[in-house]
Amino acid sequence: MLSLLVPAHSAHKCLPPLVVRLLDQCSDLTPIQIVVSSDDGFDYSSILPDDPRVVYAAPGLHTGPAAARNRALARATGSHVCMMDADDSVSGLFIATLFKALERHQAFALRSVYVRDRAVVRAFLERTVTLENYVAFYGSVLVVAPRAGFPQFPNVLVEDGLATLAVMHWRGGSLPVINAEYRITLHSDSYCASNGHTFTQRYREHLAQVDSIAKAFGDASLAVVFQHLYETRLAMSARFDSYVSEVGLMDYHEFVLEQPDRSEHTEACEAHNAS
Repeated sequence: MLSLLVPAHSAHKCLPPLVVRLLDQCSDLTPIQIVVSSDDGFDYSSILPDDPRVVYAAPGLHTGPAAARNRALARATGSHVCMMDADDSVSGLFIATLFKALERHQAFALRSVYVRDRAVVRAFLERTVTLENYVAFYGSVLVVAPRAGFPQFPNVLVEDGLATLAVMHWRGGSLPVINAEYRITLHSDSYCASNGHTFTQRYREHLAQVDSIAKAFGDASLAVVFQHLYETRLAMSARFDSYVSEVGLMDYHEFVLEQPDRSEHTEACEAHNAS
């Protein structure tokens, strides 16, 4: 069974369609468990299908995404887990593609697709995810991995990214990317959407804490991996701060999307076009 971990905060409108879509895609051959972890005090069972495949983690109140993910992880009983967010969506053959991939791989990454107003504005196009192309993407690339040994999420920015990087690091430094689209929805209520909202100070703090963060994962060798992530995120956030001070207000997601994509796929295409 595959456990889908879904933290929920102010998700009254977006979570029901996601849950229904996931349930509609599964069968006896593709057993799933949707673990909803409320972090806003709301009882989501009152608006979600009465279905044994939907289970609920211990509720929390404004404890943050990492704590909500950890409660979902603690409740999960599947052999494998997949992290998600309540305001996102998935492609039509998402569940079937995941189970097909599980026949070949113990762990793998999903193909992230960023969507605004139903239009794709960015996608992770690599066949494998590595440290370099992950940090160059400046976005989320989520993983499916065994429940046993899956790391706890630390209470820091990019907590899902640290879990992805840890799983990847423990599996030799790369993971295959399967063609199951995980559709990340950009909208005005997003954490990153507030005009002028800055993450620079917190990124700077996290960069100074990479040794302790790595130790919390039980692997000091992760420090250099996390350092690279936070160095690139800090640089992007500092550029955003400069833009806001010189040009005017803009939301962080919009700014990042306007930056050149320096992933390996993009650079290879540019080199081919130039030849």
